[in-house]
Amino acid sequence: MKQFKFGEKRLIKFDIEGKVYQRPYNETLIRTIEEIEKNLNNAMKKIEDTTNFNEMFAEVEKECKKGIDLILGQGKFDEIFGVRGYDAMEEADLLMYLIDEINAFQSEIAEERAKENKVVELSPEKKAQIEGAMKNAVSSEAGAIHELGIPRRTAEYR
Repeated sequence: MKQFKFGEKRLIKFDIEGKVYQRPYNETLIRTIEEIEKNLNNAMKKIEDTTNFNEMFAEVEKECKKGIDLILGQGKFDEIFGVRGYDAMEEADLLMYLIDEINAFQSEIAEERAKENKVVELSPEKKAQIEGAMKNAVSSEAGAIHELGIPRRTAEYR
């Protein structure tokens, strides 16, 4: 008879300006991402009709603060931006970075499990298609904040 053993807890590491933040990869994190998507989607509906940039940026900053604190831990948004200065575009960039890193981590886990289970390797085209679908599923609403006219920066974070 085989024995079941729990694996080590998986930690996602986020390197932000040389400081490393860690977050356990678990059901709570997945639910957190769902909550962030819901919050961003609701914010988009709220600001669709406004032409006031101050209101738009305030709403973006509010949702980015919530999302960053939900992912990294309460107070981390202010820890990071309190020193750096608050900027809605940088805050959106950071939130996108966090979501991108979570997506990459999920892909790594899927690949590990596939190897452990001796699953046949997917073609590069099929793999890219699945990874794109996973990434879009998690970050589609998060990317919606950029529809406000806030361009996504091409910051290097890998």
